[in-house]
Amino acid sequence: MMRSDLPGCGARGEIAAMSDPRSEVATPAAILPASTFDFMRVEWRFLLFGMAMAFCSSLGQTFFISLFSAEIRGELGLSHGAFGTYYAIATTASAVSLLWLGKLADTMRVEKLAMFVICGLCASALMFSQVNSVIA
Repeated sequence: MMRSDLPGCGARGEIAAMSDPRSEVATPAAILPASTFDFMRVEWRFLLFGMAMAFCSSLGQTFFISLFSAEIRGELGLSHGAFGTYYAIATTASAVSLLWLGKLADTMRVEKLAMFVICGLCASALMFSQVNSVIA
């Protein structure tokens, strides 16, 4: 089935606004562009920023931990299982904190939020460099 065959779609795949007054979802009266390329052309700055932030976050969690896990385990005297447990706890705590911190993305300017995130990551790296044991 082509996208234009769907109800409410125009010949170019555009989604027409819902005009039913009983509709629970309020939509603009204009035709919404359905093209991914249109979205990329208009919102390229936000997409580039999101890709850059995702790339930078992978440096810490994905590459750093995977490359230095043996050294971290050795310095802290952890077994593979203990390291995995602490890593799972930290990842879960991070995910839970995003439930609260994610709301900041709706209320703060993106630049300010990005600076807070970058400063927090730098502070975390500095604190981690001073760790001598799992429990201080």
